Amino acid sequence: MIIGCGNIAGQCGDPATTPPSSHGQAIVQHGELKISSCVDTDPVAATDFARKYGADHVFNTIEEIDKGLSFDLAVVCTPDDTHFDIVSSLLKTRPGTIGSILVEKPVCRSTRELEILLALGRDKNIPIFINMSRRFHPLYHQLKQAIENEQTGQLERADIFYYGGWLHRCF
Repeated sequence: MIIGCGNIAGQCGDPATTPPSSHGQAIVQHGELKISSCVDTDPVAATDFARKYGADHVFNTIEEIDKGLSFDLAVVCTPDDTHFDIVSSLLKTRPGTIGSILVEKPVCRSTRELEILLALGRDKNIPIFINMSRRFHPLYHQLKQAIENEQTGQLERADIFYYGGWLHRCF
């Protein structure tokens, strides 16, 4: 199940692009995984995502999720300030129906929120994982290697465009 059907979930990408750069792409390219459900407060985004990635169920809130459904993995791809509420809701209301939870970084706004989530996860026996930084992506390592091996020539200027900003600010 994907919660939040925006960019990092895979809304803007092609499911077949390799290497994958979104959660949706990585899941469908795995071969043994399927996105069975998606949740987004924007009904159009949820429906478009479901169509693109073959999800059978579309929901607009966590509360709408059919209680009869279970998920090996819930992937939380929502804005940072929603992570704590969504994950704690999943842990409190869906124990036994979710195997693991993967949360985009940063997982919480405070150490206290993280402590609460980890305690809930332990109590419900549901592991919580945090997404890796893209700095571990193989393409970034190839670029770093090329620069270090002086295959790119002398760097005189670099223009970097990053849609999400360099810092997450939670006020």
